[in-house]
Amino acid sequence: MVKFCYFFFAFFNIFSLFADVLVESTINQNTAYLHFPVSGTITITHDKNSIIDASSFKLRGKTLEVSLVKNVYLNGNTAIAIYNFSLPAQELGMYVLPSIDVTVDSKVYHSASTNYSIVDSVPVAQVKETQETTFLKLEAFVRGTAKLYPGERTTLVYRISYNRSVDLTKSELPFIHTDVFLRVGDSQIQEEQQGALTVQEISQVIEATTVGKYVLGPSFIEGYAYQMNLLGKKEYGSQLLRAEAPAVEIQVNLFSNEDQPASFNGTIGKIHAKTSLLSSNKASMGQTLSLSLDITGATNLSEVHLPALMCQPGFSGLFSMDELAIYSQMEGKTKKFFFELRLLNALAFEIPSIELSSFDSLTKSYQIVHTEAIPLELQLNEIPSTESPAYKLQLFPDAQQVEQLFLQNHTPLALNNTLVTLHTLQLPFYQRKEMLYCIPLVLLFLAGQLWWRNQRLAQYKKDFLYSRYYLKQAENKLNVPEEFLKSLEAAIVWKLVEIKIYEQPKIDLGILTSHPELEKYKTILLQIQTYQFSLNKKFDEKELLKKVHDLVQT
Repeated sequence: MVKFCYFFFAFFNIFSLFADVLVESTINQNTAYLHFPVSGTITITHDKNSIIDASSFKLRGKTLEVSLVKNVYLNGNTAIAIYNFSLPAQELGMYVLPSIDVTVDSKVYHSASTNYSIVDSVPVAQVKETQETTFLKLEAFVRGTAKLYPGERTTLVYRISYNRSVDLTKSELPFIHTDVFLRVGDSQIQEEQQGALTVQEISQVIEATTVGKYVLGPSFIEGYAYQMNLLGKKEYGSQLLRAEAPAVEIQVNLFSNEDQPASFNGTIGKIHAKTSLLSSNKASMGQTLSLSLDITGATNLSEVHLPALMCQPGFSGLFSMDELAIYSQMEGKTKKFFFELRLLNALAFEIPSIELSSFDSLTKSYQIVHTEAIPLELQLNEIPSTESPAYKLQLFPDAQQVEQLFLQNHTPLALNNTLVTLHTLQLPFYQRKEMLYCIPLVLLFLAGQLWWRNQRLAQYKKDFLYSRYYLKQAENKLNVPEEFLKSLEAAIVWKLVEIKIYEQPKIDLGILTSHPELEKYKTILLQIQTYQFSLNKKFDEKELLKKVHDLVQT
């Protein structure tokens, strides 16, 4: 028996030295379910020194996207490369997987065609268990107030509760992709376990910008529950799970004009303010004073602006202010403004109190606060003394001097015999009539400059693609799964906008379903959404990035 085994392995090693490339392709039957993409495996037995062109895989003459699973090295020079691939969802029935072509060492090899079937469901026992125990619930609500004012913020929340892992096939979640409000930061996802239930919350902070009544929703999610079998494969139930949440209404109201202070500039909340003098309080005429103004308590602190000081009492005529020298910075929950005042008048014995006002959305009323005035010690400039020059006193002439003046003989003024003509009057070149002929040339030059500028702008817009921008963002966020998946999703959506499929960057799987040639976009979007909302966050980031990269770069 030992001799036989020895002879077998020796024969295998000798055969492997001369073995040609062998390509085999099969469909993973445990993924061939209705409504789901079908996955398959390609194995290539080859010499370990051979080079496989991973971009040369073709199915029915079209490029087939594959991902390398692993390389297995046998005794001798034989190696086996294992690849995975995916096909779009198909209807029930029997199908034939055609031959798959691949290039190895500049030579094309073909796999044999195989049969596979698409089934409606998993075994009856598993379906019954899934139908009886699967729980999926979606809630949509506002954490905070749903009645806002321009500049005010609130939080939109989705709460998804489930007791089994679910792969989503379709979703409509307007909270996450809203374009009627300003989204503040990225969506936040939190999960917690409550007994047998997993509760996932997706929250998005928004800021109201435009007055009006807005309805977001209704929202829904659809998918199939699955369990992992002993081989680590997903086994899906046949029941399509769907959870819905009613629409949420948000009202953005206009600020009340009644009792609105003149200093109000859109600040919301119950604020506190403090003015500090950063330079010395001993000032002289023309000197510049440096000050800071600290504001806290505003809910829209990032949108708070410095009030118009020159319009407030005690500033105009006594101080001047350079608007371009104002700058601000955030320090935690405090916004600091730095500005300068120039002293213009000796009557300015203090820096006046600054009035600030805000709208308190809780009491629906305006609040006015005043900072404390800052006293100044005015130092008068010393005026250097100068001696007045001695002026000679001038007297009017008397009558005798006037008489002598008229009795003197004066030579009458006469013009010399000089001929004054227009030719002797030389006009500047820009006032001559010949300059009129230059006007068309100038206009032609300006038109050329405008055309060149438009060409440059068009080229810039052509070169800058949002899809590639978000793809680059995803490459920088490989270690942050949530942001990584959002960047990949944005890259694909912008790619569909750039190829004129979408008119705006918004996911609409219905459009992709009606175009069979766009199935690859739909497949990768569904895969990204699956990773976003599933409990299992482990996936191959680099492989997913490569798939999206190939879609965006085409």
